Amino acid sequence: MFVPSVFCGRKLVSEGRVRVNGEIVKFPDFRLSVGDIAEVDADSRDRVFKNANHPMIRLWAFLPPYIEVDFQHLMTTLIRKPHINE
Repeated sequence: MFVPSVFCGRKLVSEGRVRVNGEIVKFPDFRLSVGDIAEVDADSRDRVFKNANHPMIRLWAFLPPYIEVDFQHLMTTLIRKPHINE
């Protein structure tokens, strides 16, 4: 929900603008483990922050129960593995 589409998210990751546990990730297919923290790089926060705080995005957003999102710091934490029906 930090970017408008999956394709924009893939681009953000492949450009090296996302960190997982403090390390830059450049592969969109990177798998998170339980407890991993993914965050948008500080240089990209101004651009991404506008989308994450857009009122319509937040209104229609779907937050799965297995992640925790911090919109203020543009971070997300995987708190458990998703179940098969999720």
